[in-house]
Amino acid sequence: AFGTALAASNNRWAASAKTNADGVVSVFAGLNSTPIVVLPGANSEGYGSALGMIDFNIDGVADIAIGARLFDVISPPLKDAGRVEVVNGAGL
Repeated sequence: AFGTALAASNNRWAASAKTNADGVVSVFAGLNSTPIVVLPGANSEGYGSALGMIDFNIDGVADIAIGARLFDVISPPLKDAGRVEVVNGAGL
C-alpha cells in the first residue's frame, strides 16, 4: 500500500510502499507526482516502515531516515532487530 509512512521537509517529501515482501521509498520534489528517486529495500526487512526527514549533516538539504523494522542482524544473530538507514539528501 502506497503511503505506509510519510515524511516531508521544505520542498521534498517521501512516501513508502510495500511491494510483495519488500518495501520501497519514493522521494518527490514539490507537487510533482513523479518521484525524483526510488529507493528499494530487500530481504523482507520492512524497508520504509518509518520515515523521517531532517538535515542531519547540516548542509542545507534534508536527509532521509528510513526504518527497516524487520532487519535481521547476522552476528550476533538477532531476528527482526530493525535498523535505520540515513540517506544523504544532497545526493538525491
